Amino acid sequence: MKRMTQGFLIFLFFMITAQGFCQTAEEIYAKANLNYENWEYEKAISLYETLVKMDRTSPEVFYNLGSSFFKLRKIGKAIVNYERARRIAPRDRDMRLNLKLAKEMAVDKITVSDRGFLLNAALFLYDRMNIDELTAACFIFYILAI
Repeated sequence: MKRMTQGFLIFLFFMITAQGFCQTAEEIYAKANLNYENWEYEKAISLYETLVKMDRTSPEVFYNLGSSFFKLRKIGKAIVNYERARRIAPRDRDMRLNLKLAKEMAVDKITVSDRGFLLNAALFLYDRMNIDELTAACFIFYILAI
């Protein structure tokens, strides 16, 4: 009986201490934002990347990750994360402005040729819709075509 009680107490101890080390995504996000506000960008990047690894991504996480890299003058990584945020939330004005600013600050700029009027017209909705909206539009188009 004594052995079973000791085993239970050890199990209970590990369960309680394990919960203290586990953080929810919201807690990590709040801590990352706090680090960003305190100009501790390396720590903020580490926490935002933890959220990405946990598959807790959102446009805000990628936007903040891009902003943290931007503050550290890592423009390439900032552009990548702004692009990720743009793909999820294509109509976010602040993100588009920061992305444009980061691209202008890039040292080795890649010039992209103009797509032309017809291609711009064809891709107008594609550039302004997130993946869920694109899926719904394709589904509706498919149903209408049938």
